[in-house]
Amino acid sequence: MLENINGAIVKFNKVLDSVKTAVENFDPSQYKDIMKLAQTANTFGTTKEDFIDGIIKNLPKKDTKTNTENVVPLSPTED
Repeated sequence: MLENINGAIVKFNKVLDSVKTAVENFDPSQYKDIMKLAQTANTFGTTKEDFIDGIIKNLPKKDTKTNTENVVPLSPTED
């Protein structure tokens, strides 16, 4: 269980890093992608706990066939 929690924290930190990079490299032509992210985040709830739960539930899922994560880049500079 602790390994799963640690994995979720690592993934959450990656999401935060991606958001930071997206903000730093914001390109107004990419506003549609940012709006999609904001609309999704808006469904997470109003409390801190609900918001964190929403983020965790929406973390990229591992593809068990290729053992890779299904990651949607949050910025145009991220691979």
